[in-house]
Amino acid sequence: MNDELEKIKEVFNAKNNAKEAALIAVGAAKIEDQEKYLSVKSITKEAWRAMSEGERKAGMDAWFSEDESRYSPYWDEWKAKGIEGDEGRLQAEFQQLCDKYVADHPDEFTNNIRAMDIKQLVTSLSVFRAAGFETEQWIIEVWLKHHFEPQVIGGPIKARIRFPNGGVV
Repeated sequence: MNDELEKIKEVFNAKNNAKEAALIAVGAAKIEDQEKYLSVKSITKEAWRAMSEGERKAGMDAWFSEDESRYSPYWDEWKAKGIEGDEGRLQAEFQQLCDKYVADHPDEFTNNIRAMDIKQLVTSLSVFRAAGFETEQWIIEVWLKHHFEPQVIGGPIKARIRFPNGGVV
């Protein structure tokens, strides 16, 4: 694998590590906030479980909005590591590196790759990954990032083709 693909892989892995750290921080923040609220309000875990989701949310939202310093410091870590921080910065860098790689190495993105739909590309990616063909895997990874918008989790499933100079189809 060439140095440029190694750099892309490195940024991709750093982005994923930042995302993982952000998810851990948000989980820790939610647990800490809930425990703090239950303790201060003298609510037992049994009483908490008996409340509706709406009652829980309304109570915690009201209590924390009275004094935002009550929130767990893990929320600051979530902001620093998540999409507003490290993950977002690394995501943008990963996108730029992929776009540059495709522009600088058009011969690596044959008509076969360019003609594949997203399902075929993902299948190829899985085959290359399973076979240990790292260079081929990262060529497909780069093309996917260059050519398609990131997946929206929780939204409708739809492959959106992106144009590096702006816009999507």
